[in-house]
Amino acid sequence: MKHNIFFFSLLCSLMVACTTDKKSPTGNPIENLVAYLAEQNVSQTHAELVYEGGEVLKTSKRFWMLASTPHSVEKLQKEGKYHGDLKANTQNLQMIDSCLSAFRWGCSAASHCYHKENHVKGNDSIIYALAFEPLDGEEIALQDDDSHIVMGANYKAAKAATLRYTGDERYSMVGVEYVNREAKGKKEPFDERPLKDFVKWVKEKIAGVKVYETSYEYSFEDYASNPALVIGLPVEETGSFEGKTTGHLYVVPEARAQQVFDALKTKVETYYVSEHPNQKFYLTIEEKEINVDERLDGYSGTQPYCHKGLQGKLSVDGHFYILVLDQTIGAFGYPFDWHHTLRVKDHQATLLPNAHKPNKEGWID
Repeated sequence: MKHNIFFFSLLCSLMVACTTDKKSPTGNPIENLVAYLAEQNVSQTHAELVYEGGEVLKTSKRFWMLASTPHSVEKLQKEGKYHGDLKANTQNLQMIDSCLSAFRWGCSAASHCYHKENHVKGNDSIIYALAFEPLDGEEIALQDDDSHIVMGANYKAAKAATLRYTGDERYSMVGVEYVNREAKGKKEPFDERPLKDFVKWVKEKIAGVKVYETSYEYSFEDYASNPALVIGLPVEETGSFEGKTTGHLYVVPEARAQQVFDALKTKVETYYVSEHPNQKFYLTIEEKEINVDERLDGYSGTQPYCHKGLQGKLSVDGHFYILVLDQTIGAFGYPFDWHHTLRVKDHQATLLPNAHKPNKEGWID
């Protein structure tokens, strides 16, 4: 998620970026910002919750906002070409301004503050990285490389936050991440048994579930011709993109889709985050998507790799889809629109019956 910067008025009515320590419920303007963003309409604010387990449980709350600039809206309106939601766009601009204001204020509340701006040829970028607390026995340090500073500034600390802003005369986009890290003891191996039990329950107890075998075979040509449609990794040792990934796709009918989605969300949050946070897991939760796995632990591409994990998606077609990848031989790869695709071979995709084809950017919903 992507003129001179518009210096928007400070929107104190939002009570997020404009609070003082005296008025703030937490005394931390970034925590107030995150609480505010979490309450917003997801059609305006794309939100993602990420957990990483192990010796330290890392919880990340991530938000992205995109809006047309006032100059762009005015220009398009004069030309009769603006077809967006003007009210929603204005609210997004306000949220972006609120984020920038909160991080400016947050520098004074943080124990460490990194701030960098670039304004070149009508393109603007701003990055903030704030650290609030060290983890016990850990030094607070910026983990990055100057050549990629805009892409990945991150503080290694118990509580930290980053903001990345990009803008030009047409669009303003901001991404915010707030991270909380807690020591959890000795790392334990990932246990996929709860996921297997869940899939077994879906197959046996949910009426109308359909199960399909999946097979995705990719080559370099597939990545080169339309990389937006392929998710995966080349073989590290050789750089080869040739590979085959197999698995199973479970399709839950509309009548039970939301129930199964909610049950999976509760299952993974309870077992991994609450009960076993020191296992090696990676869990992402969005409004309609869940992904939990071991992050390709031990994958090299030189030997057959057995996957551990699953991903689920509530689609706009009303169904809930679960993809369980079984094995990869060679380079790892699967389609962006995996919930509608059964097979990929010889650069051709075989879709589920009545599935929508993705456009050139890879979006199908």
